[in-house]
Amino acid sequence: MIVLQVVLALILGILGLVALLVVLVAAADFTVRAQYENDQFTVSVGAWPLLFKVWPFDESKEEQPQKKPPAKRRTASKKAAKKADKQLKEQPAELGGTLETLKDLFVASFPPAAEVFSRLRLRNVRLHINVAEGDAASTAIRYGQYCAVLSASSAAAVQLLNIKIRHLGVSYDFLGRRTTVLFSADVRLRGIHLIAGVLKMAARYLRRALSRTGSHKQTATGNPADQA
Repeated sequence: MIVLQVVLALILGILGLVALLVVLVAAADFTVRAQYENDQFTVSVGAWPLLFKVWPFDESKEEQPQKKPPAKRRTASKKAAKKADKQLKEQPAELGGTLETLKDLFVASFPPAAEVFSRLRLRNVRLHINVAEGDAASTAIRYGQYCAVLSASSAAAVQLLNIKIRHLGVSYDFLGRRTTVLFSADVRLRGIHLIAGVLKMAARYLRRALSRTGSHKQTATGNPADQA
């Protein structure tokens, strides 16, 4: 009798731990953070706000030489901003149609995975481009191009995707010789949506396996009337 009670207590304890684990996973907010700064790309993974860097794998702890402070960035003029707004109204339709087509194609090709994909949230998006092409004319032309592209793409992305932009800007440096890019973003997925997606994909796979097994059995046995 005592042994039976111990076994039941052990089973209940295991079930309780499993239930607690499922609740913790369902309540978690899984996050993948990507950052690009100073020509270095880093990726961190974890449950927000606890993130662990997974790329690059080896971190050199050698002291880096001190760099000169960056030159003060000039912000866009009002005239350039008006020009970007005009291009914003002209270009997002074509880009938005392309993104919508790609999204529909993905959903049609992978229905279970597409549901999980639709639950992804893109948060804390920060993008800043400091344009410097070596001379004033090239810098001004490239600056206008970046303003138009970023304005159109951000409008289409916000409209079609679950995205929140914290900062999106373009500056110029007529004295610089190299364009620099600063980027960071978080891709988040709630644990409850991840569990639901995994269960639906497992159920879909199980139904396919059972249907194939049933079809193979019918093929093997054949029709009794035909055999007679």
